[in-house]
Amino acid sequence: MAEQARADFATKLSLRKFMATAQRVTLDQRQLARSMGLDHLLDLKCDTLPRGVVHYLASNFDVPSRAIELPNGFKFTITPYCIHQVLGIPLGGRTIEKKQNPALRSLIAQQKKCKGNYPTINELDNLIQPGLDGDSFKRIFTMYALTVLLCPSSHGAASPDYYHILEDPEQIGSFDFCTAVLDKLVASIDSYKAGATTVLGGDLLTLTIIYFEFLDTDIMPVTSKRPRISVWTSEIVAEYERRDCTSSDKLLYGRLPTKRVSETPFGQINRQPKVTLGASYDELLQFTLSIVPEENHQMVLDELPKIMHSMQSELFDSMQNRLRRFLVVATPACK
Repeated sequence: MAEQARADFATKLSLRKFMATAQRVTLDQRQLARSMGLDHLLDLKCDTLPRGVVHYLASNFDVPSRAIELPNGFKFTITPYCIHQVLGIPLGGRTIEKKQNPALRSLIAQQKKCKGNYPTINELDNLIQPGLDGDSFKRIFTMYALTVLLCPSSHGAASPDYYHILEDPEQIGSFDFCTAVLDKLVASIDSYKAGATTVLGGDLLTLTIIYFEFLDTDIMPVTSKRPRISVWTSEIVAEYERRDCTSSDKLLYGRLPTKRVSETPFGQINRQPKVTLGASYDELLQFTLSIVPEENHQMVLDELPKIMHSMQSELFDSMQNRLRRFLVVATPACK
């Protein structure tokens, strides 16, 4: 009974609410979400969290190594790259540090007309209407996505720890959302396992999807689509949970055989990878991660943005020098 009660954790992850909000986002608003690298979140298809699986994975999660370690021998370390493969949100770039900006906090509270110190889930949800556009949409949608789906906490309100990334809406997409999501998930599991709280924060659905991607079944239609968020429907998630369960009280799992990591979206690409001129930063990043060892992924995440910035500066300088000849006005010959 104590174990059963322990499975009844609280969470502010609101899948059904986020899906309802996504359905009323306009095409113009989706373009704004795309400019921040957050548009794939709007393709969420699962509205129910498999709580038994979540409890099982959290209970068998090794916080120091950030790995799922199950009694049946399955072990897999979760990295920011895994988060990216599921959600498609920005990977690499500027670190989302947990720091507060009192001036920006006051400004947001005033502009969003929230009743408390921070906008709540419902207040943010009510603001996402067809007429919301520009920087206002970028700030509100980002806060909403972080609060409801990516980094939900126990408070049900937008965390001021993330306000600093909203200061310049044009730069929101330059932040490393994947690492922030993983950090929040690991910290939440750590607090839950230590008995400090009955709330499990963080993106628990992505944790579940990562595990389910390893299960060897015929349930999921064959597809190589990335990111994976759009293929995991409520029905498919429920069927995976049912087949993998080994107990009548839905607290123990690990019944299904597992695949090799190379057969999942998280392994290195077996086919010959290539990147073409005009590729986006996201495509270049995925290509680079696919050809370097996993232990060097963090180095890539740290260094690639610096390399790209340096290359862009060199390219701009070279273009300036070469284009100067087009700016010279020819002097008419004297008669």
